[in-house]
Amino acid sequence: MFLLLLFFYFVLNTTLMTDVFSMGSLNVNGAREAKKRALIYETFKTKQLDVLFLQETHSCCENEGVWRREWEGEVVLSHNTSLSEGVGFLFSRSFSPVSMEVEHIIMGRLLLIKARFEQFNVFFLNVYAPTNGTERKLFLEKIADELNRCNSEDYLFLGGDFNCTENAALDRNHAEPHPASQHALRLLVYYHGLVDVWRRMHADCRQYTWSHLREGRISLARLDRFYVFKHHFNIFKMCKMMPTGFSDHSLLGCHVLIRDLKPKSAHWHFNCVLTLDRKFKVVFVFFWGVFRQTKGDFSSLRQWRDHGKTQIQLLCQQHTLNVSQDITRSMKDLETVIVELEKMSESSGERGYIEILKEKKLALANLLDTKVQGALIRSRVQNISEMDAPSSFFFGLERRNGQRRVIHTLLSDTGQELTEPGQIRARAVEFYSSLYSSEYEEKDTLEGFCTGLPQVSIETNSQLERPLRIEELLATLQSMQGRRAPGIDGLTVEFYKAYWEILSADLFNVFNENLACGSMPMSCRRAVITLLPKKGYLQDIKNWRPVSLLCVDYKLLSKAFANRLREAMEQSIHRDQTYCVPGRSMVDNVCLIRDVLEVSKSIGIGTGLISLEQEKALDRVEHNFLWKIMEKFGFSAGFIAKIKVW
Repeated sequence: MFLLLLFFYFVLNTTLMTDVFSMGSLNVNGAREAKKRALIYETFKTKQLDVLFLQETHSCCENEGVWRREWEGEVVLSHNTSLSEGVGFLFSRSFSPVSMEVEHIIMGRLLLIKARFEQFNVFFLNVYAPTNGTERKLFLEKIADELNRCNSEDYLFLGGDFNCTENAALDRNHAEPHPASQHALRLLVYYHGLVDVWRRMHADCRQYTWSHLREGRISLARLDRFYVFKHHFNIFKMCKMMPTGFSDHSLLGCHVLIRDLKPKSAHWHFNCVLTLDRKFKVVFVFFWGVFRQTKGDFSSLRQWRDHGKTQIQLLCQQHTLNVSQDITRSMKDLETVIVELEKMSESSGERGYIEILKEKKLALANLLDTKVQGALIRSRVQNISEMDAPSSFFFGLERRNGQRRVIHTLLSDTGQELTEPGQIRARAVEFYSSLYSSEYEEKDTLEGFCTGLPQVSIETNSQLERPLRIEELLATLQSMQGRRAPGIDGLTVEFYKAYWEILSADLFNVFNENLACGSMPMSCRRAVITLLPKKGYLQDIKNWRPVSLLCVDYKLLSKAFANRLREAMEQSIHRDQTYCVPGRSMVDNVCLIRDVLEVSKSIGIGTGLISLEQEKALDRVEHNFLWKIMEKFGFSAGFIAKIKVW
């Protein structure tokens, strides 16, 4: 039916690991509105962050669920009220520690996450210090208590808005308003062996993360910082400030080098944002028109189709890269101008510079706002029940406990515990190779079980064998749900719906060739398989369920024929089987069991019920057996041949 290549997406040590991860901190000045949150998410993606410390989120219990639905990775929030304070973390989908412990040390002010990886622990401590000096001094003392719990070998990232500075001469353009809390901060840094990452990299530089314009005057301060243990400072490769257009604080970003921290996925999928990009559609129409002329260069339409998929991927990647580079370049230019204007405003105090600074910040905000408009339109709530399907939640499944689908240990067939990545891979391959190996044997006993079966009528067979039509494919495509993870080619349902008019005629011709020669393109005979945890003991490989991600064009053709097959189900399936048969209800079987028990009791006949379940039943259906059974039910040889194609 299709060639099964097992691309096991084990998110564990066996995946490709990258060394550098990106981290940022930003006071967002409130994020109650969806548009503001969308700007935050887009900033995260544009700056290619893996972890973002957030302050002044203004989050609350009522809107925490909204954050979780909107963000594709992990969200951890600590609330105060919807009008003040609030801190939180955003993590990328690829951030996958073995476990995460969350401590709300001071609600809405101080949030700690202990992330455990295979070989080390990472402490993320998010700070939003009070603006009141006396409260801030006590707050810093509380941080000191928490740092006493950290081991020196653990990685500590202490970041956020401290609302005070260590060195007012370098970090403010005005005097420190509360020297007592400044002293407390210096003691904290000294006694715990901390280092201010940005200041260590920019020793005598004057640059600020906070600016406030009022009555023609500008106040500047470097309030946002990252601290680490001194002996870990060398893991930082970059630390810089990046102005934002939607907050009076700049984003403080860092690149950190820690080996084996972040897994990297090798599975490309179409960026659905492109379906809203008019320029891309123009480019795609031109590209496909040119590529259509190359059919003669290939021995079959199937080869041409597979090559076309790779070219579409390259086109999408290049277009996205070009657009991203243009926007990123413009944003970097504006960020540089804003920093220079802040310096000139500070040194000269001229109102003209301040007005230009306002204009540039507005331009930066508008540039980012353009990118998030599509995200706001596309955002939608998805029912929790859809998480059981191969949906776009695949790589964010169980986001509160993403490591449930990480295999850290398995038992061998002899009961030995396997912890090495190579051993785990070998055990998984061994088990599923055995599960999917053929057990079919030709036996005469099959004839005895297949006598007297209901037969599909000649008229129904005629309908099943009718030629494929483009209208039939379109109706099938329209019935397919979007937001589903694609197959190995990365092309989604949204892609086919958006460009159906461009692709339909060629895809129709490819399908007809497939049916004529009895073979699908190579991409349609491959599947990406991921393992999802079931209930039970997860060291047993049997409790991991394989789910296949198939290419959409494969699913389109198979669903078109599956819809035809529904027409024959009433004729071929016994009336006592009610599940998944159109026009029947499982309630009928409940009523049947009730009636049998009541009648048996009334006439004094002993009755029992037997419930049978075959282990891995669907995985054990042999293709040759299936063809034989369809033949016994009276399906025509022509229709069975079509089924064999997919």
